[in-house]
Amino acid sequence: MEPYHTNSLHLAAFLMAKGHPTKVTGPMNARVFEFDSPTAEDDADAFYQNAPVVARLYSSALNDLKKLIHRPVAPNSNSETRNERPTSR
Repeated sequence: MEPYHTNSLHLAAFLMAKGHPTKVTGPMNARVFEFDSPTAEDDADAFYQNAPVVARLYSSALNDLKKLIHRPVAPNSNSETRNERPTSR
C-alpha cells in the first residue's frame, strides 16, 4: 500500500480528525502531509464530497498542523510525525 500524500492543510486536518496519523515531510515552503493508512484515500474522497466531521476535532487538528508547519525543523531532519487523534466515526 502506498501512503496517501496531500499538500492541502484543510484536507490534512480533516484526515487527522477522522483518526489518521500524519507525517509532515518536505522543505519549509512546500510541506507535504503523508498518511500511511489504508482508508485515508477513501476519507480524502469523502472530504471533497462534503462529508461531516466533528468540528472540535477538525479545529484542533487544523491548529496543531499550523503550529507544526510553522515550527522550525532541525537541519538534519526531513520529517516530523504527528500522533494519532481520536476517531469520530
